[in-house]
Amino acid sequence: VSIVIGLFIMDWQLALYSIIFFPLCVIPIVILGRKARKAAHSYTVTTVTQSSLLVEILYGIKIIKAYCLEEFQFSRFKNLSDTLVSQTMRGIRARELINPLIEVISLTGFALLLILIAYLQRSFANMVTFLFGVAFIYTPIKKLARVHIMFKQASIGVNRLRAIFSEIPTIKEPISPKKLGVFQKVIEFRNVNFGYNSNLVLKNIDFELRYGEKLGVAGKSGSGKSTLANLLLRFYDPVHGRIMIDGIDIRELSIKELRSQIALVSQETVLFDLSVRDNIALGKPGATFDEVVAAAKAAAAHDFIVQLPQGYDTMIGERGFALSGGERQRIAIARAFIKDAPILVLDEATASLDSKAEAVVQAAIDRLAQNRTVICIAHRLSTLANMDRIIVLVDGEIKEMGTFKGLINNRKVFYEMAQMQALLG
Repeated sequence: VSIVIGLFIMDWQLALYSIIFFPLCVIPIVILGRKARKAAHSYTVTTVTQSSLLVEILYGIKIIKAYCLEEFQFSRFKNLSDTLVSQTMRGIRARELINPLIEVISLTGFALLLILIAYLQRSFANMVTFLFGVAFIYTPIKKLARVHIMFKQASIGVNRLRAIFSEIPTIKEPISPKKLGVFQKVIEFRNVNFGYNSNLVLKNIDFELRYGEKLGVAGKSGSGKSTLANLLLRFYDPVHGRIMIDGIDIRELSIKELRSQIALVSQETVLFDLSVRDNIALGKPGATFDEVVAAAKAAAAHDFIVQLPQGYDTMIGERGFALSGGERQRIAIARAFIKDAPILVLDEATASLDSKAEAVVQAAIDRLAQNRTVICIAHRLSTLANMDRIIVLVDGEIKEMGTFKGLINNRKVFYEMAQMQALLG
C-alpha cells in the first residue's frame, strides 16, 4: 500500500496506468484457482473410491480367484489410477501456470509503461525509481497467486473434515443420565416401532423379559430379529414406543452404562489384529492373565490357544483370519465371559459353523448363558429348544409367543418353520 501511495505521489498518471493491470492479474488467479480446486476435489473422490475398491478386492479375494476376475478388478483399479494421474496433472498445471501468466501480463504492462514514459518524456532518474516501485508491487502478487492456488487445493480436505466434525449423531447422550446400577428386574419393550425412512421394520413390539429368563427370537430373514438386538444396545432409537430396563427408559441412561450391562455374541465374529490375550481382554480392560485364561477355559478355547505358536501372545491377524470360524467364535465367547454382563444377546451365534464346530460352540454358549438374562436370535430353530419363551416375528410383528413345545403344538408359523427345517421327525 505504501509503495502504491508513493507511486501516485511521484506521478499519478503513470501510477494510474500501472494499477490498471492489477485486475488483469486477478483473472488468471481466479480461473486457475477454480481449476485447481476442481482437480483437487476429483482427486480426493477418486482416492476414496480407489481405497474402497482395494479393501473390497482384498476382502473378496477368494471369489475373485474362483471366478477368474483378476483382469476385471485390475482394469477397475487401473482406470482409477489413470484418473488420479490425470487429476494430479491438472492440479500441477494450474499451480505452475499461474506465475508465467502473471509474468507475461506484468512484463507486457511494463513494456507499455516504458513506451508511455518515453512518449510523455518523463525524467530518466525519477522513472528508474518509479519502475522499481512497480516491480516491487508485482512480485508479491506472484507469490500470493501461488498461495491462493495452494489454499484452493487444501480447502477440499478442510471442507471434508468440517463436514465430518459437523455431523450430528442420531444417538445422543442424555444431558443428565439416570443411574441404573446392576440390572436385576425386567427388560420391557413397550409398543416399539422402528423403521428406515417410512418403511417400518418392527411394528408394535410389546413384551417383557424378567431377570434370569431366556427369550428366543425366531423368524424368517428380514423379519426384524437382529433389529431387536440393535435397539436394545441402542445402536438405533425406536421411532415410537419405549425400551426400559428396570423401569428406566434406555434413552435416559448413559450409553456406556447401558452397554456395560450387555454382552454380545454375533454371527459375524469381529476380532482385531491383536494377540489372543488382548482380544479376550477387550471385554474387560485391565483384566489379569489369570482372568483371561479362566474365560478361555469357560469358552472351551484354552486347549487350542495353548497350541498356537506363541500361545496367548499369538497375533491372530486382521479380523482373526488366522483362526477357523469355530475358534474365532470361541474367542468371542471368551470375551463375553470376561465381560460378565448380566444380559447376554446371541445374534445367530452359530449360524455360520459346521455341525462339529457348532456343538462345541453351543456348549460354550450354554455355559455362558447360565445365571444370565438371554436374548437368543436364531434362524436355526433347534438352537431355541432350551429357551423359556420364544417370540416369532413375521414382517416385523410378533405373531406367536410361547414355549418351544407349545408353539409346535399350535401348528402355526413356528410349526411351519420347524417342518421346513425337518425338526419334527
